[in-house]
Amino acid sequence: TPTIKLALTIAGPPYSEPYNGTFTGTATVTPSGDHNGISFSVSGVCAINGTTSTTVTVQMTASSGTCTVTTTVAASTSGTTKYNSATTSVTVTASLATPATLTVTGAPESAVYNTTFTVGYSGGSGTGAVAFNATGVCSNVGALVTMTSGTGTCSITATQTADANYAGQTSAPVTVQATNATATITVTCPSA
Repeated sequence: TPTIKLALTIAGPPYSEPYNGTFTGTATVTPSGDHNGISFSVSGVCAINGTTSTTVTVQMTASSGTCTVTTTVAASTSGTTKYNSATTSVTVTASLATPATLTVTGAPESAVYNTTFTVGYSGGSGTGAVAFNATGVCSNVGALVTMTSGTGTCSITATQTADANYAGQTSAPVTVQATNATATITVTCPSA
């Protein structure tokens, strides 16, 4: 009894997919009509999201490790030619996912020399720690930024470290224009 020809195609190579990403595998059987159905299974760091008669959609459940997608075509038991069953597999490597864009928030457009303000952030993904860095005419301790000059530009970025599932990233810089402080002059007049 001849063996049916079976191929499983996944876009690539290289076969890689980030954490929480999905990909589709397509099974091709030759001859196309001489089989009793195609089945799919997965092992490793992934799960099946859905199937059709010839495709499987798989979602990665971790950012490291591998996912093996296996497809099996059942033997042909009717018709003029009988075919043995066939099985084939493709391995996909997991990778860190791209995080949501990280943005510095709370910085004013301008700030006076020797004043302070507190920044925050929005976006990012995962559990990686976020730290701020102030350069130019300012300095920072954590999220508290101090203007160190009355002229020039202060640039602030936020950096989130990678965690188990998401890659690290640094935000685009936010700029704050320094302005001079207003001098206070006190005149004391002698009493008459």
